[in-house]
Amino acid sequence: EIIGNSAFSSSGVKNVTVSDKVKVLENYAFSQSKLVMADLPGSLLEIGDSAFYKAQNLKSIDVPGLVKTIGQNCFSYCSVLEEVKLGGDLVSLGNSAFAYCTKITEIALPDKMTTIGASAFYNCTGLKELTFPNSITKIGDNVLENCITLKKVSFGEKIQKIAGNVFLNCPKL
Repeated sequence: EIIGNSAFSSSGVKNVTVSDKVKVLENYAFSQSKLVMADLPGSLLEIGDSAFYKAQNLKSIDVPGLVKTIGQNCFSYCSVLEEVKLGGDLVSLGNSAFAYCTKITEIALPDKMTTIGASAFYNCTGLKELTFPNSITKIGDNVLENCITLKKVSFGEKIQKIAGNVFLNCPKL
């Protein structure tokens, strides 16, 4: 089953428990909603582009273990999002997935992750530390740009390319 494009976009829904039959949250599913809490099912495989974009009351998210992809801008502008847990099967994080999530201080990237899109953590001004797993070979453009409190970054053994502006305006590194 699927929760379709913009299904709860700009709605007043504050708390949601998604059915364990749902496998996909399509684009903009909960964007610009009043969502505070989302209980996502273990059956979930994919979270589409901008699914939680500007859900400005969302404080935490636990991405289930089977989710393989998080779309671009998925959680961008979730201005009070503090706690993020990413499931172990996640392989792809879309462009700007967590851009402008200024309250996130730490995030653990799963060992299976292979792709981190451009600007994935752009302007995450609260982020202090990030470890890239061994599965990452390339870090895309602007991934950590404007992370002004970032103090420590660790790379896996297989890193081959660090693209442009990755650490632009990260004065504490």
